[in-house]
Amino acid sequence: MKQEELENLTRQNAHHIKVINGEVGELCDEQRESRREHKEMAEILTKAVNDIDWLKRFFWIVATASVGSLVTGLLQLLIK
Repeated sequence: MKQEELENLTRQNAHHIKVINGEVGELCDEQRESRREHKEMAEILTKAVNDIDWLKRFFWIVATASVGSLVTGLLQLLIK
C-alpha cells in the first residue's frame, strides 16, 4: 500500500509540475508582450513630445512676431 501511495503522489506531483511549467510559460509570454507594448508606448510618447516641442516653437515665433508688430505699431503712433 505504501508503494502505491508513493506512486500516486509522484504522478500527482508530476502533473502539478507540468501545470506550473505551463503557467510560468504563459507568464513569460505575457511579460514579453508587455515589454513590447511598453516599447511601442515609449516610441509614441517620444513622437508626441517632439510634436509638442515643434508646436511650442511655432507659438513662440508667432507670439514674438505679433509682439514685434504691436510694438512697431505703437511706436509709429507715438512718432506721428
